Amino acid sequence: MNGWKDVFDAVKERHSLMSEFELAFHLGVPPPTISHIRSGERRPSAAVACKILNKAGYALTRDMFLAMLPKSAAQAFLKAERKRMLSAFERDNSQKQYQAIMNQDGNVDWLLALEVLKAKRKITTDRDLASTLKIATSALCNVKNGSRPLTTAAKIYLLSELGIALDAKTLAKAVPPEFEEAITQGKLTLDFMPKNA
Repeated sequence: MNGWKDVFDAVKERHSLMSEFELAFHLGVPPPTISHIRSGERRPSAAVACKILNKAGYALTRDMFLAMLPKSAAQAFLKAERKRMLSAFERDNSQKQYQAIMNQDGNVDWLLALEVLKAKRKITTDRDLASTLKIATSALCNVKNGSRPLTTAAKIYLLSELGIALDAKTLAKAVPPEFEEAITQGKLTLDFMPKNA
């Protein structure tokens, strides 16, 4: 099933766009991206999906967010979510871990978080660290030298491995700016209650 056709049509109608080119320009993506997603040949990235849903006027639900993540990242998210619901002592410990990786600007220092994880898990090589985060060693090297950011999925793994519970505040620091905006504006709703509760 490719529900993106309907979503694209809703965006075009809502914003009086006449062509696929105008739609692509409005969403800030290359026109071929629209074509590939519309045909079902490709799924949108989480950031692009968030932009599209926001422009269409849809609220992004927790389940939609999880569906956009790679399966292993969604599992890490759910694991961290369960940790969030633990005792006050464990929440306090999670908060201390989170504060330990913050910089002076109030943002997560992802390089420091990587070093904290290495120390906590006694990881000695970048290869083992990359494996823990389920990313390529070359990607980790690029993150460390500043040529590319850590992926959203790797950030979620990292927070989970550090024992940091994901709530709206911590999650907002791990996701692309489009998601952060959706979270802070209440457009991304995350009910952190287990489905079987």
